[in-house]
Amino acid sequence: MQATTFIRANISKLYAFWFFHNLVFAYVIERLFWAGRGITIPQVVYLEILYSVVVFLLEVPTGALADRFGRKPMMILGAVFSFGEMLILTYAWSFGAFACAIIVAAVGKALLSGTSNALFYDSLAAIDRCDSFEQVLGRNSLGKRLAGAIAALVGGLIAERHPLVSTYQLSMVSLACSFLTALSLVEPQRHVTTEKPHTVFYVKTALSFLRGRKDVLLILLHGIVMAAVTIYVDEFWQVYLKETGVAVAYFGVFSIAGSFVSGAGAFLAHKFKHCAVDRTLVVLLLIWAGAAFAAAGLHSLLGIAFLLLAYLVSGIAEPLVSGYLHRRAASEFRTTVESFQSLALRAVAALVGLGFGWVAAVFSVFGGYLFLGVLVVGYVIFWPWRRRKGALFPGRRRSMMSMPEHSDVSHAGRIGTAG
Repeated sequence: MQATTFIRANISKLYAFWFFHNLVFAYVIERLFWAGRGITIPQVVYLEILYSVVVFLLEVPTGALADRFGRKPMMILGAVFSFGEMLILTYAWSFGAFACAIIVAAVGKALLSGTSNALFYDSLAAIDRCDSFEQVLGRNSLGKRLAGAIAALVGGLIAERHPLVSTYQLSMVSLACSFLTALSLVEPQRHVTTEKPHTVFYVKTALSFLRGRKDVLLILLHGIVMAAVTIYVDEFWQVYLKETGVAVAYFGVFSIAGSFVSGAGAFLAHKFKHCAVDRTLVVLLLIWAGAAFAAAGLHSLLGIAFLLLAYLVSGIAEPLVSGYLHRRAASEFRTTVESFQSLALRAVAALVGLGFGWVAAVFSVFGGYLFLGVLVVGYVIFWPWRRRKGALFPGRRRSMMSMPEHSDVSHAGRIGTAG
């Protein structure tokens, strides 16, 4: 009973962990701080590339480590590296020092990627509350966005009255709190193999699982497409607002609105989990495409409202995809599978970015959003055609929602099977 109580507390502790982890007051003035320390715009681009490369290389290996050695150690290490990033940036005055901070940040990102969701699910499974997974993820997403909004407002006020470095120093306090929270987490008992296989084993079994569960693969692909196109709404909304004629003073209002709308979508996602997830995601993708078309054609406040609609549907999609995956993947390789998802997302996002960047440069940001909408519609058209051809569902096809969910008890000792 006592152990169950401690594990149940994991949910609240993970909420707190991510709240403090996102309560970073420095992000709102990050570019100003970097410029004040001598980092030029081309150097910022180089550092962004360095960050992406490091995360790309470590994404799957760190996921496999989380499956092999446990979620809690990875959460603790991730918190340590996040704190280290802020500490290095506080004293950074050269490109090399900033590069070191970015590498540390990338390692922390890779360590936490997928680990938190796996720990959420393992904790819920231990107290027989797996049915609440999407709802829990939605609440966590809302909490993270609330922390980001608070940090942006407070960070701006601090930066106006004090040196910019003060926001980094205060952020270290928040990240120290996330570290202390990680220390208090409890590792739920998982069904793992007794022979303690090599880390490569987890990579192979995760790949075997994905090859055997084409339904999971397709749901992940839907989620990856949704996330990949939303990235460029998130990256370039400032340009859109500027081209629409919105004063810079109101940019913060949109930023907060976007965060809360996305969080609200995640919070409501559990209401859709009993629907056919594949069809629900396709409908969400079509709504997203319609919002992109409207935003591209309406150079007004109404167009901005459609950008918020895009945030809303993407917020709904993320917990649905995670819930579908975690209900079907065994705890032995759950984090590794999600790491593969994150890895694929980065690759797809890079390809989408090449097209978006070219169109936006030749035409405008409105043309870029039109390109994203066309891309999503093209994907949705391509998806049923591929199903009819049987490319994604070779042999005898079954309804995806009829595919069995994973049971850690019934599947113990059969990791990597189709299930």
